[in-house]
Amino acid sequence: MKGKLLKKLCAVSLAVAMLAGAGVGMANTGLLPETSVTVSAYESGKYYYDLNNDGTITLTGMNTYAPSKFTVPSKIDGKTVTAIGEYAFDYNNITELVIPDTVKTIGKCAFQSNDNLKKITIGKGATTIGEGAFYGAHITSLTVPANVKYIEKDAFSHCDRLEKVTLNKGLVNIGDYAFNNCKNLETINIPSGVKEIGDFAFNSCENLEAIDIPGTVTKIGKSAFDDCYCLRTVTLNNGIKTIGEYAFNDCSVLTSITVPDSVTKLGRDAFSDCTRLKTAALGKGLTIINEYTFNNCPRLKTVKLSEGLQVIGTGAFGRNYRLQTINIPSTVTTIRNNAFEQCDELKEVSLSGVKIIGDEAFYGCETLSRITLGDTVASVGTSAFAGCDNLKTIYISEKVNELGYDCLPNWDDVTIYSYKGSVADDYAKDNSITIKYVSALKNTSTLSASTVKLGNSIKVNAKSTGGFGIKKYEIYYKLDTATSWTKAQSYSTNTTKTITPKNAGKYTVSIKVKDEKGKVVKKQITLEVTK
Repeated sequence: MKGKLLKKLCAVSLAVAMLAGAGVGMANTGLLPETSVTVSAYESGKYYYDLNNDGTITLTGMNTYAPSKFTVPSKIDGKTVTAIGEYAFDYNNITELVIPDTVKTIGKCAFQSNDNLKKITIGKGATTIGEGAFYGAHITSLTVPANVKYIEKDAFSHCDRLEKVTLNKGLVNIGDYAFNNCKNLETINIPSGVKEIGDFAFNSCENLEAIDIPGTVTKIGKSAFDDCYCLRTVTLNNGIKTIGEYAFNDCSVLTSITVPDSVTKLGRDAFSDCTRLKTAALGKGLTIINEYTFNNCPRLKTVKLSEGLQVIGTGAFGRNYRLQTINIPSTVTTIRNNAFEQCDELKEVSLSGVKIIGDEAFYGCETLSRITLGDTVASVGTSAFAGCDNLKTIYISEKVNELGYDCLPNWDDVTIYSYKGSVADDYAKDNSITIKYVSALKNTSTLSASTVKLGNSIKVNAKSTGGFGIKKYEIYYKLDTATSWTKAQSYSTNTTKTITPKNAGKYTVSIKVKDEKGKVVKKQITLEVTK
């Protein structure tokens, strides 16, 4: 250890000589904060220390190994110990450690690789726990005092016997790899006030079961909770802005996730390989779902997307074999390659507003039975709907101007509904697919009777022919002497509705049909209600 001291003294002397030779005064260089400038090094009994400009001490080591039960002195030579230096007590055999209240900073790797360190008491004066400070310690529990603002990189990494951590309000930053590979960690709280959780901060904490991240956190770093195999519950509070790539990758028992409206960036693979995830709801702040964000979540059944979303990235929901429905907001303009490939149970999908559908975007969606490529769609990529074995009914607008190679299945029972002379018309003929030309929308709705006695009901049969895509119906009725209409049904695919007039007299029943191009045809039918 004395060699370490001599090396440091030589380095300090060399630095002073170089500054003096350059004509630079030590007192006014401004290169380091005043309280951390080392002006000399000392040995006092068994301790080595540096004297700081403010008269306090940075403890840098001992001339022997530290005792197994070690209390860091609060004073040496009458001077207050405010810091523990880098590598000061690394590779010792400390089993119990007490750091006094006077210490503000615990330096880089200060106690790393004390393999038998089982108990740590950190004084209430500490503000910074340095990089790798307790790397590999065998502690089972930890309380970080309230004055600590920064837990730096690797500070408690590979503390593989650590089970419980208590963090107190005052903490601002949890650094990269801070608790990485703490395999037995079961419980930790993230206090309000923390602003950032670093990259890999809790990576491979294999026994961590729940985490509640407050809204003060603006960034959850890359792979922050990656490979947390027992993480069942994740609470993301409003205020979080960024969730990094792979942040919750391979959290294999997580069953549901809600991303709050405040989140504006969701990194690639953020929730990929969450093999028990069943539901996901994404907030209004997202404009892009990055590549593979929810890829290979084979139990994911329900996804809620919000208006404002514009892009669904490559492979974002691929291999979600049980996904049955997904509401693609009208604001989405781009669905990239393989976005929903092999979503075997996906029954229906709305593409209203979508402009670009990438290669293999819905490849192998075996349950999908019909799609509508409406006026907004400009191009459909190669094999976009290939392998969709049950896709039989395809509506394609005349405004679609590019259909990629093999983008649609071409089984004998597939029918394309489109317009004569359109790109879809050419595609159908080139690939020997049946095409039926879309005819004008007609409203053929009827009533079950034209007369009914007061107190009885009448059935409205909403029907239509022609038109483009799915048709929806809206139904109103009104006594001719009344001034307002009664709504029996908002626009819906429901085709039958029972109404019960409350007064005798002549009624008008109004049925509107609307197709997927927005074309509306209204039909009014007279109903006589007798006493």
